[in-house]
Amino acid sequence: MMLRDLKNRIISRPNPYTLPEWKLPFFPRSCGETTSILDTEIHGGGEKTFVQINWCTSGCGQVSIDGGDEFTVRTGDVFYSLPGNSRKNAGTEAPWKLRWLTFDGPCAADFIRSYDYPIHLKNAGRCPEELFQEFERGLKENSLISLRRLVGIITEILSLIGGIHDDSTPEARLIRCFIETVRDHYMQSQVNVNIIAEMLGVHRSTLSRILTEKMNTSPGRYLLQVRIQRALSLLRNTDLPVHVISRKVGLPDPAHFARLIHSATGMSPGAFRRAAVS
Repeated sequence: MMLRDLKNRIISRPNPYTLPEWKLPFFPRSCGETTSILDTEIHGGGEKTFVQINWCTSGCGQVSIDGGDEFTVRTGDVFYSLPGNSRKNAGTEAPWKLRWLTFDGPCAADFIRSYDYPIHLKNAGRCPEELFQEFERGLKENSLISLRRLVGIITEILSLIGGIHDDSTPEARLIRCFIETVRDHYMQSQVNVNIIAEMLGVHRSTLSRILTEKMNTSPGRYLLQVRIQRALSLLRNTDLPVHVISRKVGLPDPAHFARLIHSATGMSPGAFRRAAVS
């Protein structure tokens, strides 16, 4: 039985059923969004050869993997399926929207298993729509450089869904909001810890204390690490000029940016890029 008024938007590499000949740890395959009203849909099992990550952006539904116990997927939750898994969806609050991507290849399942994530991750936060849009653009481009960039985006999305999922205490909610705020604003050079604390309506010292206790890092260091990791991903997976990358990650001073990259990698930005593609 299919979901009534099911709407799919799908973008895939030119031949999603054939693996590219390029050497990559796995292969970005497709991306899209599914919107459904209330009913049930059963997805195929054995013929499905890819990993699929689903991020709920609206509504609520019940999901069962391989006939197992159903679990409830709410807005902000993430779940994934492996090659060969069958999946049953039942929307319970409409419209139920899932932003999703897939990747395949011999190492795809082992790659996501290596994170040791449960199939269903609650309270992952707001879907990083900008990353999914970048993923779609890369699939359309379908070059070796673009697919390398998409491998980095998949890794970045997996790091985001592995954040703080516990919303049971005020401290946990503050940490989740902090992570989401950094994710949404790190590219703005004027954003610093004081501004983030003001956005969250909390004193800087309180924010610093809670992050140090719960995450073993300071707000400033976390913000800087997000910027550096995003910069390294862009250096590895794009041919954007270094000065453009530095602006994109909120570090517009080229000399300061170069020092930070050297401190993190022992190499200049250009040398790191050459080493990454060699």
